[in-house]
Amino acid sequence: MDYWSFVLAGLGLLQLWLAGSELRANSLIGGVTSVGWFVYGVQFEQWGFLISAVVFFGVHVRNYVRWSK
Repeated sequence: MDYWSFVLAGLGLLQLWLAGSELRANSLIGGVTSVGWFVYGVQFEQWGFLISAVVFFGVHVRNYVRWSK
C-alpha cells in the first residue's frame, strides 16, 4: 500500500491547522512536508510534484523567516 501520500497529506493538514492557529511551527512542518512531496515525486515519477514541492518549500522558508522577526 502506498502510505506515503496519506502521511504527507496528514502532515499538510496539520500544517494548515497550525497556520490557522498562527503558530510558527506550521512553516517547519510545511517545509518538511514539501521535501517529502519532492521525494515522493521522484520515487513515483510524478514530475509535477517536484515543481510544486520546490515552490512550496520556498514559500515555507519565506514565511518562517518573516514569522521569526
